[in-house]
Amino acid sequence: MQNHIEETDFQTMIRQRSIRLFAFLQEFVQLRSKVTTWVDHYEKVIWLSDIPEGKGCYSIFRKENEHFGDSDVWLEVLKSGTQEVPAPPPALHPWLDPRQLTDPNRNIPELLNRIPNPRFRNRAGHGDTAEFLYLEEYKSQLAPLWKQYVTQSWRPWAERNRSHQQVQKQFAELYSIYQHQQKFAEAYEVVLGIGCLAWNTPGGTRIKRHLLTVPAEIAFDAERGSIAVGPVAEGGGLQLEQDMLEAGDRPDTDDQARIDKWLDKIGHRIADLWEMTSLLRDWLHSIPADGKFIDSLQPDIEPADYPQISLSPALILRKRTDQSLYNAYAEIIEQLKTAETIPGGVTSLVSIPAAGPRPQ
Repeated sequence: MQNHIEETDFQTMIRQRSIRLFAFLQEFVQLRSKVTTWVDHYEKVIWLSDIPEGKGCYSIFRKENEHFGDSDVWLEVLKSGTQEVPAPPPALHPWLDPRQLTDPNRNIPELLNRIPNPRFRNRAGHGDTAEFLYLEEYKSQLAPLWKQYVTQSWRPWAERNRSHQQVQKQFAELYSIYQHQQKFAEAYEVVLGIGCLAWNTPGGTRIKRHLLTVPAEIAFDAERGSIAVGPVAEGGGLQLEQDMLEAGDRPDTDDQARIDKWLDKIGHRIADLWEMTSLLRDWLHSIPADGKFIDSLQPDIEPADYPQISLSPALILRKRTDQSLYNAYAEIIEQLKTAETIPGGVTSLVSIPAAGPRPQ
């Protein structure tokens, strides 16, 4: 019985020393880290509110897609082909500038004031004497054709292609991050940020950065022409990032413990907007300062003398910094608290060799 008590005491001592070791390492990492306080300082940020609505784009952060809590696809963008501009009537075609005609971002393609006369007199002396045809002479004939073409054909085409351009822009941005993730995975990480905090803190720090992040992976399907964003294969969970805040601006120990349990429960299942909103409101009510929650996906909040949080989800490419190491130490500490046995490698680090044999 005595041996069992001594063994239990030894294990307890090893557990406590192990936790203190990694807590020290965590604090050391935080002290030496250069803290990012502004989200735009990261390598690349795609605000999900910029993802176009409609065909070819899916996002769990759209109201119609709420409560897909177990979804493994958070965002998907499909590549689509450009549509050719509809051909104008033959009589109208010479009076339209091809550059204006093929530009969907114009309001309308204007009629040219003059065009070369196709029947202009040639060297043999045949044909018309006028070198140019002028719009004012043909406007009564051309105006109805132009109005019908613009209204029924060109404007619908332009609207579709403007949407296509927006989709293609976001596809290209996502593909750029995907390539970076493939080539420089050791140096860079991709995370999905949720809950953008904007605050001029009492200590004078100007902050605009996400409180919640979850590791993300981008998958490119060449056959479908799609890029999808979802959780990493190893299932990294939701993290609360507060390193940009002074200790006095964070929740107290009890509130933090409650929030940590909530984070563990969510894991990477972040698609329930109601739960994300509730978690962010809980954090906001747990800090000393009075703050405001803004139920918006837009990123246009600016820091004020009180904390503001909006959902404002964003896909972020950033360098792997000591924040990742800090989070890793935090996970190790939690595992040490509940592990049945402490790994031998950790035990050897915190054990003090004794004169006699160690309890078995």
